[in-house]
Amino acid sequence: MSRGRVDRGDRGSVATEMAIVAPVLFMLLMLVIFAGRVTDAQHQVLSAAHAAARAASLQGDEATAGAAAQQAAEQNLKNGGLTCTPADVDITAIDLGPDGTVSVSVSCTADVSNVALPGVPGSQTFTAESTEVVDRYRGTG
Repeated sequence: MSRGRVDRGDRGSVATEMAIVAPVLFMLLMLVIFAGRVTDAQHQVLSAAHAAARAASLQGDEATAGAAAQQAAEQNLKNGGLTCTPADVDITAIDLGPDGTVSVSVSCTADVSNVALPGVPGSQTFTAESTEVVDRYRGTG
């Protein structure tokens, strides 16, 4: 055994390993980013459903409740940065009397490139439902 001798059999193995592992790690990172952005979009739609149900529960009649729910949902989605084409807001159940409830469903079809990663084609629909109780001292009926 001589002291200055180095075995050159593994020369370049680190570069080869990185060439194999780096794309896999990059794809894993992109998958995590995609999952986070999709989860954020779903949360934005859920938040819009909560805001729409609350806005509808504060109204005195069904006609103004529907308009208030639509406006609240659209404003909430706009503030959250989610662009829907279109934002569909449906009041699924309404009882504006004291201790009544208002249920609202919000559906949003968003371009995947806005939700996931730029340049990814397609669209995804996010749906959420929320129910609010009408304040017994404010309710009409």
